[in-house]
Amino acid sequence: PAVVCVCLTSAVRGYTQGMNEMTPTAVSQVIESAGKLGIGLGLCAFLLSRGANSAEGAAAAIFGVTVGAALALAFLLLVLVLRDRRVMVARPDTPAPRREILHQLVSGGVPITIAAVGMSLITLVDQALVLYTLQHSLHHTSAQAVELYGQYTFGMTLFVLPSSFIIPLSVSLMPTLSAERAKGNLAAQQHHIRMALRLTALFAFPMGAGLSVMAGPILSLLYPAVPDTAAAATPHLQVLGIASCCVCLMTITNGILQACGRERWPVWTLLSGGVVKVVATALLVSNPHISIAGAAWGTLLGYAVIAALNLLCVRRAAGRGVGIVSALWRSAAATLVMAMFARGSYAFLAAKMEPALATLLAIALAVVVYGILALAVGAVRKEDVKHLPFGRKLTKFVPFS
Repeated sequence: PAVVCVCLTSAVRGYTQGMNEMTPTAVSQVIESAGKLGIGLGLCAFLLSRGANSAEGAAAAIFGVTVGAALALAFLLLVLVLRDRRVMVARPDTPAPRREILHQLVSGGVPITIAAVGMSLITLVDQALVLYTLQHSLHHTSAQAVELYGQYTFGMTLFVLPSSFIIPLSVSLMPTLSAERAKGNLAAQQHHIRMALRLTALFAFPMGAGLSVMAGPILSLLYPAVPDTAAAATPHLQVLGIASCCVCLMTITNGILQACGRERWPVWTLLSGGVVKVVATALLVSNPHISIAGAAWGTLLGYAVIAALNLLCVRRAAGRGVGIVSALWRSAAATLVMAMFARGSYAFLAAKMEPALATLLAIALAVVVYGILALAVGAVRKEDVKHLPFGRKLTKFVPFS
C-alpha cells in the first residue's frame, strides 16, 4: 500500500510544483514524516509494552510508513480537489488527446526519471564494483572487504547531505524556466539560470569544502563511539566533500536542462560520468598502494565529469549570455578563504579546549567569515536573497555590495 500511496503522492506533488505551488509539497512532507514517526513509533512502543515480540514491534513501526504516506496523499488530494474547483470555475480546461499526453510522458518522463535515479544507480554499481575488486584483485576476505567498504560509507553518509539542500531549488526552478521558454523569452531564461547557479554555489561550495577540510573533527564529533572507524573514514570524506560540490552542480544543471527541453542530455552526461567513475574506481582500488581510497577518488572524477559536461550543455542550450563563470567564481573564492580559516581556527581552538567544542566553534566562525566574504565579493545579491525563505525580510537588514 505504501508504494501505491507514494507513487500517487509524487504525481500530485509534481502537478502542484508545476503550477509553482510549493506549499502543498512541504506540508505533505511534514504530515508524512509526522505520521511515520508518531504513529509508527507510538504503535511500536504500545505493542512492546503489551508484551509483543521484536518482530511485531518492527512491523508496527513499518506500518507507520504506510499510514504517513496515506495521510500525505489524503491531504494532497484534498488540495487538488479544492484547487481544481477554483480553476475550473475561472478557466475551464480541455485536456489534450490521451495519445499525445502519453507520448509527452514517455518522451520527457523516461529521461527525467533516469537522470533522477542516477545517483542511486551509480551507488549500487559502486558498491558491487568496490567489493568485487577488493576481494578478487587485492585478495581480501569477504569480511575484510566489507569492513573497508564500511569505512568508505561513513564518508558517503555525509557526502549526500549538501545535495539535499539543492534538490528543492532545482524543483522550484523548473516551472519558472519552462514558462519563460514557452514565452520565448531567452533573456529571462538566462537570468533565472544565473540566479540558480549563484544560489547553488553560494550554499554548495562552502558545505562541500567544510566537509573536506573539517572531515576528521566532524566525523569524531558525530561518531564518538567508534573513533577508529571515524579516523579511517576521514581521508574518504576529505575527497568526497569536494565531490559533493560536483553533485550539487549536477543536480541543478539537470533541472536547468530538463526545463530547457533538453531532457535527454543529462542521461548522456550521466552515462559518460558513470563510465569514468567505473574505470577510475576499478583501476585505483585494484592498486594495493591505494586500495579503498580509490573509491572516493573515482567518485570525485565521475561526478566532476558529469558536472563539467552539464555546464557545457547549459551554455549550449541557453547561450553564452548565461555567464556561468561569473555566476560561480565569487562563491568559489570566498569558499577557498573560508576553508583555510576553518582549518586554521580549529587547529588553534583544539589546543585550547575540548575537540568537540572546538569543532562547533570553528564551524560557527567559518560560517560568519564566509557570510562576510560572500557579501564583500558580491557572491550573493539582493534579488537572490528574495527567493529564499524569509528573504524579503533579510534584505532589510543585510548590506549588499
